[in-house]
This record gives sequence, C-alpha cells and structure tokens, in this order.
Amino acid sequence: MPGDDRDPVAANRANWDERARVHPETDHYDVQGFLDGESTLRSVERERVDPDGRSLCHLMCHIGLDTLSWARAGAETVGVDFSPVAVEAARDLRDRAGIDPEAARFVEADVTDAGAVADAVDREFDAVVATYGVFCWLPELHDFFETVASLLRPGGEALFVDDHPVAAAFDGDPPRYRYPYLDPVELRIDDGETYATEDADLDANVTYQYHRPLSAHVTAAADAGLRVTELAEFPVAEWQRFEWLEREGEWYVQPDGDERSPDLPLLFALSVEKPA
Repeated sequence: MPGDDRDPVAANRANWDERARVHPETDHYDVQGFLDGESTLRSVERERVDPDGRSLCHLMCHIGLDTLSWARAGAETVGVDFSPVAVEAARDLRDRAGIDPEAARFVEADVTDAGAVADAVDREFDAVVATYGVFCWLPELHDFFETVASLLRPGGEALFVDDHPVAAAFDGDPPRYRYPYLDPVELRIDDGETYATEDADLDANVTYQYHRPLSAHVTAAADAGLRVTELAEFPVAEWQRFEWLEREGEWYVQPDGDERSPDLPLLFALSVEKPA
C-alpha cells in the first residue's frame, strides 16, 4: 500500500519501495551485465576514491549495484538505504553475484538520522560515498552531513557526485530559467513513472524533492565539521537531462556545435574529509 503522501519521507520511501521492485528487471540497471562482471562505477568517483583495502559506506545505495562494484574493487562495504525493499534486493544481488556478505553488508536506515545509521552500521569508515540522485531527496542537508561526519574515522574522506543545482533550475528546449536557484524549494510531484523504464505505473506516485544552491551543500558540510578538499563541476550528465544531449561513453554530453546550453554545469563532485 502507498504510504502517507502528506509525509515527505513516508511518501518517498513508498515510492522507492515500488521502484526497488521494478528496477532490477530493467535494461537501465543491466543486472545481467553486472552479474557478468561489469562495474557500475563511473570515472568521476573512481578517480577520487581508492577502495582497495579500505572500509567504505555507501549512503542511499538503492539496490546496491554501486556498493557491490566498490566491493569488487577491493573495499569492505556497507550500503545504507531507507527502503526495506531496496535493501532486500541488494542482498539478493550480492548473493547472486557470489560476493562475500562480510565484504558487502546492507542495512536499512534513514540517512538523515545519524543515530539510526550509527546503530545500524556500528562502525566508522575510511570513506563514505553518495552518488547520483542524492541531494534532491534530502529534506535536511545538515542532518545528512552530520550522519556523514559520524560515520567517518578521523582523517576519513567522503565523496558526493550529483546533478548540478544550476542545471536543475533550468528546463525546456532551449533551456529557460524555471525554478528558483538561490531560495530552497520543496516540490510535491505526482508522477507514477520511473526513470528506469517506461512500462512502470507506480501506485505510490507522490514524491517530494528539493532544490538548493550549491553553496548550501558546502555550508552544510562545513557546519558538520568536515573540510572541503575539492569542488569540481562538469559539463556532462549522468542522465539525459535535456533532450538534445547525446550519449558518449558513460555520460550524456552536448553535441559539438550545439549552443543551447553553453558552459552550463550539469554535474558536480564534492570531496570532504574529517579532520584527524
């Protein structure tokens, strides 16, 4: 049954429970490719986090393919998600892939509740990651970064890769400024579809999403006692944000000679560390 769509967290959890039932069977997630040995990690995160022999916590892990890819790359991983259906799907994929449960644990917890996450994982980590489809689902940035800080050992690092909030303020063809950038916005969205397939018709069709300026992310990290080591911006997207973007390797890029979004940042990577 769909959750209470008046409660943002409950509504989003109900929606992601349904997505977690659908997504493992979609071409978008290419589970068979993963089971055959392919990694779901992209160059941005691979270049910034060395997993070999390190402990790593993957927040908002969904069905766990990235978590399991980190484990294959040599990390001792724990994936955290607020959807119990996603957690069970991740465990199933781990077992199907023949990955040691001690190398890839999955736990259910809300990443904005530092105490609940700490109780669920019961350890500190060398690295924390959260990538692609992260910040738009968080009602409170400060609570999230407090969770990150609580998970890191002194000297540990965290990496966040996500849609650039500047790009999220634009829509249309050519792109026009549609959503406020500097003022935080909560959006209530009624949509029974999912990005992974056109065939789904979700019953839990109400979600709540959030837009904030890039400065809010950096400030929330600093307020949690984390030190920013890099803020990188990229003209590529993980998904086809605008219709004219073309797939090139692992990214969607602007075609040569197309000036509909000149110099518009589409992706950012924020690296932080916990002082020793």
